Amino acid sequence: MRLLPCGPTAVVIEVDSTDDAVQLGAWLRERRPEGLVDLVPAARTVLAQFDSSATLARLERELQHYEPRESSEIAGGRLVEIETVYDGDDLDEVAQALGVTVTELIEIHTGLTFVAAFNGFVPGFAYLTADQPAYALANRLVGNAVGAAALECTFGQLHVRVLDACIVATAGAPCPIVVHGGPPFAHQQPVALPAGALITLRAPTSGLRTYVAFRGGVDIAGEMGSSSTDVLSGLGPPPLAVGQRLALGPDPGTEVPTEIAPLLARSTDPIALWPGPRRHWFGDEAAQLLTSSMYQVETDSNRVGVRLRGPALPRSVAEELPSEGLVEGAIQVPADGQLVVFLADHGTTGGYPVIAVVDPADLPRIAQARPGDRVSFRWLPRGAGRV
Repeated sequence: MRLLPCGPTAVVIEVDSTDDAVQLGAWLRERRPEGLVDLVPAARTVLAQFDSSATLARLERELQHYEPRESSEIAGGRLVEIETVYDGDDLDEVAQALGVTVTELIEIHTGLTFVAAFNGFVPGFAYLTADQPAYALANRLVGNAVGAAALECTFGQLHVRVLDACIVATAGAPCPIVVHGGPPFAHQQPVALPAGALITLRAPTSGLRTYVAFRGGVDIAGEMGSSSTDVLSGLGPPPLAVGQRLALGPDPGTEVPTEIAPLLARSTDPIALWPGPRRHWFGDEAAQLLTSSMYQVETDSNRVGVRLRGPALPRSVAEELPSEGLVEGAIQVPADGQLVVFLADHGTTGGYPVIAVVDPADLPRIAQARPGDRVSFRWLPRGAGRV
């Protein structure tokens, strides 16, 4: 068993086989160490994510109590029978390779019971807002709880007509706001809009994502405890459509700030990095190249991940990587050596090595980077303070 760092609050635990990963994942799920917020078993690893570096630090001591069990001792799940049509193009070839008839091959396959180890989507505690500080600020400006549902608008072009009087605020990427039938609307300042007012968000002057919060929060049916749309899995409510009506929740009964909130600081310093679980798959040349180069945001970036174009990073380990868990901010290096920085809608597992993980404090900067923007990186010094 080997522990591989994955940012300040997570670790990838490497084991010998899928069976070992299933057993370890089941043991951790039953034991539920203090501060554990997400657990992703994969092909030969288990990703464990904690609420702080302090609770993560206790994991190694917790694992001293781990004793692998026989497969028969692992609590089984429900039996699912899947209706299957055996007419694949490779059926004859597989039967021939095994020295059996097609009928015998089908009998062998239908006579087996398979245990699901992991899949491409594992429900977890992913926070599906790309820029958490801006989303939280928009809600605070209208007196909502930080987790109240709000709108995330990418590159402006949002038109909202207010059917009933309400209090609204925006945060995140600053953009010109036009109001018809209501008072002027300043970015990061709550405003009371009368019924019938029409607000339009134009393209932001900087950044990419603007958050629009309404007092009471958007009242929309959620899924798996979230009102967000996950663009990768398709879970959650569908994206907003033209003409769609949104209800608001009850008034929270809190005070509303009357002053304009200062703009959130957007540093231009290099983005801070923690070593990723496969940092050792890259030599010192790649590690230095990563932090001495400029990378440009590509147009095919989205809420799943930001694609960056720059010098290709050479790998010192050329073997294929079995799928393993991912965290937000993970920087994956595909076969072409370019970078993909995963955001809120990232998959829970990936099959390319993760060289580094963006420091949580700098994640909003990546989330707000628009196509054509350039970014650079720096390694955090060893022993740097953790969250």
